[in-house]
Amino acid sequence: MGDPSALAPDALARLSSLPDLLAFCDYAGSAAPARSALRKALVASDLADRALDALRRSDMTPSARCELFDHLCDDYPGALDDPTLDAVLGLDIAGVSRAVDAANVNYGDALIWQSRDAEGMPQTDYRDLIQLAEHLGLADGRMLVDLGCGFGRAGFIVGLRYPDASFLGYELVGPRVDEANRVVRSLGLTSSVRFETRDLSVPAALVEADHYYVFHSFDRATGQKVAADLAAIARLRGFDLITQDGFWGFDPTEQDWLGPCRALGVFELYQAFGPD
Repeated sequence: MGDPSALAPDALARLSSLPDLLAFCDYAGSAAPARSALRKALVASDLADRALDALRRSDMTPSARCELFDHLCDDYPGALDDPTLDAVLGLDIAGVSRAVDAANVNYGDALIWQSRDAEGMPQTDYRDLIQLAEHLGLADGRMLVDLGCGFGRAGFIVGLRYPDASFLGYELVGPRVDEANRVVRSLGLTSSVRFETRDLSVPAALVEADHYYVFHSFDRATGQKVAADLAAIARLRGFDLITQDGFWGFDPTEQDWLGPCRALGVFELYQAFGPD
């Protein structure tokens, strides 16, 4: 391929083979000027669909995927879009979403975002999840539970960047859980990250954790059930509750177990007091 640092910012769009793309990424990992060129090139080209698919399907070793993901997260602001990071991990969000849509399974009122495609299903940006994880600290042994985790982006941030913490994601749509767990196994994260298929509207206690993240992904009745479950845990211990635009069935002003809201980017952070 020649010297990657000599490539113009839009040159990545002309790299038709995966080896060229990965060689450029490898080179960029060792030279700051080339990292800047990589960022500009990725933004300019938006990585053609075929390059994303090739990256996802490539025979990169798990350690290479983890290293590249971590490197790109460190240089993330203004650099890469979320589908690129999904592809680095090997997540096939678009393919699974199409399969979910084609199966036409009725998940009932408990599921607001049944799918459709990768663009139609709201997900938290990696940029925001990185900021959140840095704020929480996620020290040794601390656990984050994601209630309605989708394809589990938060779990991969925890597993790859905070290996001494743990993550549990609950999700109603089984194929999303299967895909997330497939990638967990492929990256060797099974000791700290797991996903479970679960309908949060049915009676069942939540696992106790240090942090809970709730995206607005279910109906009012399910939201009320989740709020009641969290209130029950608050009678046993304190924890952090993180929401994004709140969630249906949850009015923080009516929760006497919660402290005041603090804003962090797109998130709302609350602290559950725990028992007196």
